[in-house]
Amino acid sequence: FVDDDMMLRKLFSRSIRKLMPSWKLQEAGNGETSLKLVDVEDFDLIFMDQYMASADKQLLGTETVRALRAKGVKSRICGLSANDMEKSFLQNGANHFLTTANSRAQRNL
Repeated sequence: FVDDDMMLRKLFSRSIRKLMPSWKLQEAGNGETSLKLVDVEDFDLIFMDQYMASADKQLLGTETVRALRAKGVKSRICGLSANDMEKSFLQNGANHFLTTANSRAQRNL
């Protein structure tokens, strides 16, 4: 799970561990870290936030997905954003996209 918000990473990890206790989870606080993690470990699934800050450089989620694919990463990648970024994520190599905007709109119906 790649997101710069530590609280979101912890909440996400806690939720996944409850649903899928056998899964091994890794967290990264930015795109650059995720690019380093794939050099030492293979992942079945990567959740990638769009907007992340980093001290070294600021890679957007879509840029990170493109860089992962350029490195030959075959993992399934799911882009995440509160904004409508589906087309951009898919064009850059993501397999799926989830937005929190849809779930908010559905709750208001």
